[in-house]
Amino acid sequence: MSHYLEGAPLQIHARVASELSGFGLKDDLADTLIIPITQSGTTTDTNRAVAMARERGAHIISIVNRRQSDITAKSSGVFYTSDGRDIEMSVASTKAFYAQIVAGQVLALFFAQ
Repeated sequence: MSHYLEGAPLQIHARVASELSGFGLKDDLADTLIIPITQSGTTTDTNRAVAMARERGAHIISIVNRRQSDITAKSSGVFYTSDGRDIEMSVASTKAFYAQIVAGQVLALFFAQ
């Protein structure tokens, strides 16, 4: 995503959820947008990091395949990839990976405007 936003007045950082929830959160995240990417929306580390960030005022737009998963309730907005059956959980697939990549690029292009 950062490629499309090059030159924009934004800072972009990629973080693993387990690292973010443990050490990477400032006290005030009101000026921060977090975009968690998850297949199932039920991963404990990701949900914990999102909950902690939201408590600190961060805005959350999740990229997720599974509708009505845990993470959707914690999100300000949701970008559903809908790349397969919603009941599939923790199944690695090429289509899920590429759907998440494309969703991230679409969001980056939106923010670059």
